[in-house]
Amino acid sequence: MVVRRPGRADRRPGRRGRRTRQRRAHGRRAEAGPGLHRPAGQPGPAGADRPRQRRPRAVPAVRHRPPGVRAAVLRPAHAHQDRQRPPGEVRTAGAAVTTRHLKDDRGSFAIEAAILVPVVLAFALMAVAAGRVQSTGAIVDAAARSGARAASLARTPEGARQAAADAVTQALEDRHVQCATEPVGEPEYGILNTDGEPLTTITVKVSCTVAFGDLMELDGLPGHKTLTGTFTSVVDRYRGN
Repeated sequence: MVVRRPGRADRRPGRRGRRTRQRRAHGRRAEAGPGLHRPAGQPGPAGADRPRQRRPRAVPAVRHRPPGVRAAVLRPAHAHQDRQRPPGEVRTAGAAVTTRHLKDDRGSFAIEAAILVPVVLAFALMAVAAGRVQSTGAIVDAAARSGARAASLARTPEGARQAAADAVTQALEDRHVQCATEPVGEPEYGILNTDGEPLTTITVKVSCTVAFGDLMELDGLPGHKTLTGTFTSVVDRYRGN
């Protein structure tokens, strides 16, 4: 059974009244001091009515640089263009090329091409000329063999000379080789000593001058080259008339 005190209003159990809270708050203000809470019209302590002033912000102390120490130099913003890439851009491997480096390299490709192209072209023409000499030399040797075999079948020196000239000219024309001078000289007869009876031989010499004027004309390099082929054949003892 709950006994109610007279003069108190009904309230829910477990709840305190409003006056109890006000009395407790008033007691805390009284303990804190007269300057925090005072009745209306009552003067407070000296300086209590002054407006509250803000404390000035502390200014950081300036650090002076010791004598002999250089100040740090900040790099300009354009030196870090590679770091300020737009979103989504993928940086390739290797060092980034800055705009300043690209400006410094302008025109270098044209200069390098002007220097290297003539050198490469000269080497290519020299390779073509070397191949022409090698192939023409083989053709001249083959023509000398054909001339010597044709001369070995002739019965007279005049016939041998004419047969050798015809055979050499035909061999060169078949391979599309043109000589600047007469390719065939005078055939030379000789004696080949063996264990039995000596054999008569005939030697044909073919000379052909190859020109390089259609390829290149450089100072210090010859414009032509003379190739020589020699072959010796045994005169057929049983040759016909």
